[in-house]
Amino acid sequence: MNRQKKKHWLLPLLLLLLPLSAFSQEEKGKFLDKWAIGAGYNFLNDPDDPEDPFDKRIFELSVKYRLTDKHSFYLMIPLYVENSKKKRKKWNSSNAIPCLHRIWGTELGYNYTVFDWKNLRAFGGIGLSYLHSRRDSKYLTEWVGEWGNKRPTDYYIFNRKYNAFGLSPQVGIAYQFRHIGCELKYKYSLCRMESDVRWIESDGSVNEGYIFRFRQYFESLHGLSIGLFYHF
Repeated sequence: MNRQKKKHWLLPLLLLLLPLSAFSQEEKGKFLDKWAIGAGYNFLNDPDDPEDPFDKRIFELSVKYRLTDKHSFYLMIPLYVENSKKKRKKWNSSNAIPCLHRIWGTELGYNYTVFDWKNLRAFGGIGLSYLHSRRDSKYLTEWVGEWGNKRPTDYYIFNRKYNAFGLSPQVGIAYQFRHIGCELKYKYSLCRMESDVRWIESDGSVNEGYIFRFRQYFESLHGLSIGLFYHF
């Protein structure tokens, strides 16, 4: 008798779960339709200025959420790391030797579609951004050996760190074909900069006489970026 009662309860339960399961899959599909992921390349500022902490061109990883056909939000993460042994070999040993240059950060922003025709749209927006740059250079200080065959025995490292907090208005155009989209965007950022420069000895200790902190100066960054996106 108990087994028969369990079978009677099992059939209505399955009939109830089937439409609920189908409904949840449909809602899940509608939710995913609003998202896109992508990667891009940003021609940031002047790559020929070695003193600019953000002079390098950087890669961008992005996630987008489309609230409506007009309004969308995005989260972008810039990434750049340079630590090339080949580049260091090209440098004269009497000069500073580049050791590391790293850029990373994040940006949260909003875009508004101004023009939409077929699969082509033009948009404008604004973002709140944070960028961090670290650049290390090694300076050789002591040498041994005869002229033409000298080798360094000691060094110090200039460690330069920069933080940039910016407001970034932007304009761009985007084209989407089915799930694949391409975007071209120009962005101008006005950033509040903070810098920290340290002299680090070869044993890892910090020379207290060479610590420089510069706060709250402003700098503009501008760049043209292109990206590819997959729309769910």
